[in-house]
Amino acid sequence: MRECIRIQSSKRAQSREQIQHGKQIQHGKQIQHGKRMGKRFGRRLFGALMLLVVGAMLTSCGGEEEVVPKAKTRLVLWHYWDIPAMRQKLTQLADEYNASQDEVIIDPEYVPDEDFRKTLALASEDGKVPDLILADCSDIRYFERMSPLVDLSEVIDWDEYLDQAVELCEAEDGTMIGFPLGLNCLTLYYNKGILQRSGVKPPETFEEFLSAAKTMTSGQIYGCGFAGLISEETTYSFLPIIWGFGADMKNLNTPEGEQAYQFLRELVQSGAVSRSTANMTMSDVARQFSKGNIAMIFAASGKMEYYFKQNPQLRYGQIRIPGATDRTSVIGGEVLLVPDQKNREKAVDFVRFLSQPEQMKSYLESAGYLAPRRDVLEWQMEKNPERRKDLYGLKHARIRERVEYWPAISIALAETVNQTILQKEPQDSWKKLADRIAQIREEYHEGE
Repeated sequence: MRECIRIQSSKRAQSREQIQHGKQIQHGKQIQHGKRMGKRFGRRLFGALMLLVVGAMLTSCGGEEEVVPKAKTRLVLWHYWDIPAMRQKLTQLADEYNASQDEVIIDPEYVPDEDFRKTLALASEDGKVPDLILADCSDIRYFERMSPLVDLSEVIDWDEYLDQAVELCEAEDGTMIGFPLGLNCLTLYYNKGILQRSGVKPPETFEEFLSAAKTMTSGQIYGCGFAGLISEETTYSFLPIIWGFGADMKNLNTPEGEQAYQFLRELVQSGAVSRSTANMTMSDVARQFSKGNIAMIFAASGKMEYYFKQNPQLRYGQIRIPGATDRTSVIGGEVLLVPDQKNREKAVDFVRFLSQPEQMKSYLESAGYLAPRRDVLEWQMEKNPERRKDLYGLKHARIRERVEYWPAISIALAETVNQTILQKEPQDSWKKLADRIAQIREEYHEGE
């Protein structure tokens, strides 16, 4: 702009000199004519100057007129995924969605699994519930009690989904309050090399499992492992043992329930399970298995892919969870929940985005899921026939209790398992657990 102004100033000076010269050589009418011409020239020059100044401001001297972009709405998504590949995939999905539209930014935030319920409960009390919640499928009813959830009945074409996926997301009144990202089930993974060196076969019964675990425990190698930290993962890992002996969470103070507890105690006291397991998540156990430090583990199907890629030389196998009266696994998986609050419609649009078959295909393997949609599941089985073992396990798996107070029951069980691994439990700890759970049910008006 300064350059433009200097140019116009020079022109003005030149004009003044010309007018002065005219005054000296002209007389009478010629002088008056010169004055009129000078005034006209000045007015024209001033107008031209103003046009140049404005043009300069809009172009070379001032740049183009700045357009302020519309600010996007930030939506926070809480999750507890601790495996790097899963977290990276979630970030990638959020980035793809953020780039696809101009209204919203999805911002994933990690909350440790063992703190997830508590952190969300505190956020609910403070009125700061996130816009989206990636939760364990067993927690839907619990989170619904804390914060009303948006009905997704008309958002998703539920006829395309597996019955197990639909059941997981259904509220008591029949509305659909969650979107199933994917399914899995608990599986027994074993190290083929360790089993062969020890001369044992993959166990099919609890008796065979106990014997094999003891036999393979030697030096730095433990016979078996499972999540022992006080969290839902520990309950998830131990439930098939309770069910496999013929008991359940409503009938713990029974001979069958006592057998399940004694089975755990014998594994611990024999040394087949490391005491450090009490501080391990399922991912920690999987990592130790991939390094060859544990011979057999209970882990969610498909979750192992990341660790197998870290150690491609590992020779492993997988079979259904052993049993005594029944070989039953437990259905797991994650669901996406939308709290019913200010930005619910924008959050629901992200659910629509993830429900598209192409998007679902993109995250299934990173998250270790079995597809909840039938058509995508067929594609998945064709692409990776090895996952048929997981699908077979899913057909012989049960869903955890779907009650709003499930976390209280789950933590009670996880604490007992944790203390048993640490060998700090009292002699009557199993009976105390049964009494504690009965009291929880009574508090929620569901007496035995």
